[in-house]
Amino acid sequence: MEQKLIKIPNTKFGTIEADIIDNKLVVNSVYHCEKYKWDLTYKGYDLWKYDMFFAVYHKDNKFIGYGLNEYNFDDNGNKLENIFVEVQFSKRPNRTILKNESPIKKFWSKYENKFAYYSNSNTPEGSWNAYNLTTYNYDKINDAFINGKFYEILTDAQKLERDKKKEENWDKATCGACHRLIQLDGDRIWDHGYTMQGWRQNSCTGKGYRSWEHSPEGKIALIKSVKYYVENSKTITRNEIAYFNAEIEEAQRQVDNWKPAKTPRELQEVVQ
Repeated sequence: MEQKLIKIPNTKFGTIEADIIDNKLVVNSVYHCEKYKWDLTYKGYDLWKYDMFFAVYHKDNKFIGYGLNEYNFDDNGNKLENIFVEVQFSKRPNRTILKNESPIKKFWSKYENKFAYYSNSNTPEGSWNAYNLTTYNYDKINDAFINGKFYEILTDAQKLERDKKKEENWDKATCGACHRLIQLDGDRIWDHGYTMQGWRQNSCTGKGYRSWEHSPEGKIALIKSVKYYVENSKTITRNEIAYFNAEIEEAQRQVDNWKPAKTPRELQEVVQ
């Protein structure tokens, strides 16, 4: 029997602690925080949902919550750490049930010298909530295992060594549009210059073209893009037109003076 600590990337399942027996996955616990691991069963109840600090177990139509009481204090108002509690939910937990029946969200008020609730309403607000809960699903976890989407958890030292090797082995070149050193995808510049808003947005014009060392095509694409904006924008101002025209002239000068290079250079100087 081989014990492994494995993780599913790009999912909400967090870390999966499991045995691999005869190439079959036997899950022991799941968690989003190393300190708080959730067993698959609790007092005869099966794991249903979990987050970093608590888990919800079910049996038939009954539900039990078990996890950290983040707002537990002694009689002097001192916070007690790592106090785990069990909650018997009145029905299938939803946002309201988790809010009202989970451990009470209270704190010690120095001004009033007594406990007070964070909630302004008469109903105290619980410290557990239903947002971003992970649903335990063995079939999906096992499918990820079968499809080779697991990788072993690395220590910090192992991560540093991995990143060092990755950096050394990167094949970089200069983007023809922005002149930054970018990793290559084959003989093309990798996607870059984007922002993430749930998806990639506004990538650099130079992505997908050959590097500046081998071709000015990224810069030519940038010129076309800026020209199209200047000619078709209905909101562009005179000052912006003057600015972009100057950028176009400079980019065209770089294209006209372009020469191939053998090595990548960040912000490569163009031959005058």
